[in-house]
Amino acid sequence: RPCGAVGKADCALLNAGGVRGNADYSQREWFTFADLRSEFPFPDACTVVEMPGGVLEDAVVYSRKRSRMEPPEEESGLLHLCDDADYDDASQTIVSLGGKPFFQEETYHVALPVAILNGLDDNLPLVEWASSTGLHVDEDSGVPIKVLFMEYFVMTCWAELGRRFSDMDRRGMGVLDADDIRE
Repeated sequence: RPCGAVGKADCALLNAGGVRGNADYSQREWFTFADLRSEFPFPDACTVVEMPGGVLEDAVVYSRKRSRMEPPEEESGLLHLCDDADYDDASQTIVSLGGKPFFQEETYHVALPVAILNGLDDNLPLVEWASSTGLHVDEDSGVPIKVLFMEYFVMTCWAELGRRFSDMDRRGMGVLDADDIRE
């Protein structure tokens, strides 16, 4: 759950154009830094903002409007929601975030690239909301997306290690020494 683990966000938005690797890693044992660089080739700086649910939902719907045309049109600016979000494409609504019901009136912590927030791809709901609130985030204040994912992967590894600690601490000393690690 990268969006919840890094930046304490309820969800994350990513511009589809910023994800480029187009690979399936499910059958591989390792996801490498080279894979991460392939997936996110741009140095997108990300931030977390407090955003009304209605703005979040409107931004996603707006970003997908041309893909819903008959025939669908290619477009830039399509926004991906993280796996913690349940989006119903038929009704064009966010059903839940993190397993909890979604409410347009609630305020959510949303992680997203600073450039999107500052007008990249002219997502009108986001641009108008940022303008109406006076929100402007400087690119230099964001955290590079690759760093966020690296933090998530490291935190995931540490969490897994915590579950295995008692198995590794064979002598029950409460610490791991070289002999425990070698075994």
